[in-house]
Amino acid sequence: MPSKDDMIRTISSMLGNIDGVGSVRVVDMDGSGQFDRGPSISKEGQIARLEEMLTNYQRQNPFGIGELVTPRADSGLKGIGIPHIVLDLRDDIEPDWRQEHPLNRGCCDDFRIAYFNDDETIVVLWQESFRYEAYQR
Repeated sequence: MPSKDDMIRTISSMLGNIDGVGSVRVVDMDGSGQFDRGPSISKEGQIARLEEMLTNYQRQNPFGIGELVTPRADSGLKGIGIPHIVLDLRDDIEPDWRQEHPLNRGCCDDFRIAYFNDDETIVVLWQESFRYEAYQR
């Protein structure tokens, strides 16, 4: 079996990145993560963005009903750059520990939004506002 570095070099060269570093990220599909090189952003850049995320997380929801928002570029959410409209707000939120998906467990969904899905249906859902920013027209 080829080594991890050999596999990364092979895949990278097929994608036009000979040294295997930078824009290519290889992840082991069986979930072990042994081929994961992690984010390409510097450690200092990661720390700065994590600190910014903490500031956003700790603030109260800055959005009002009717405002247009979009997921932040580093939110990991779908729909980045697509307009979403704020439908409702929640002030009395508590972490939701009942969610089955581990990434949603403990979320504090403090606003309800709507947006157009790929199939042109309107999706309506509760989300955490710290993962969003004002939509720029």
